[in-house]
Amino acid sequence: MGFRWRKSFNIIPGVRINVSKRNVSTTIGGKYARVNLSKKGTSIGASLPNTGISYNKILNRTFVGASTQNIDKGVNMRSSEQIIAALLAFFLGTFGIHKFYTGRVFWGFVYLLFCWSGIPTILGFVEGLIYLIRSPESFYERYRM
Repeated sequence: MGFRWRKSFNIIPGVRINVSKRNVSTTIGGKYARVNLSKKGTSIGASLPNTGISYNKILNRTFVGASTQNIDKGVNMRSSEQIIAALLAFFLGTFGIHKFYTGRVFWGFVYLLFCWSGIPTILGFVEGLIYLIRSPESFYERYRM
């Protein structure tokens, strides 16, 4: 195994700059919900306290060269991502984690900015319902997950 080096610097509470020998990234969030932005892409992570259960996903939005056949297969397999997006909207909608998950990074930051007001909580609940009501085809077309 090769040599690894990594150092994190807290900029403000909840925002860290991570430096390693190959990459520099920014992490927004805390122990239980976070978004990482780097040149490799955007990733999200969530964990349940004191359980050891965690979830990490790298958000890639590249579909160059995707054939119609692959897209059709993706639609049938994506209902789990639709449910995950709805659950994130219900439980972490206040912080906009569902927006980061669906690739709407700008809106995720807007939700984080206004999380103190309670408005993102209401919008997150409504968006969770919309995610569940949408057909898998329209969900896939809208968010390209």
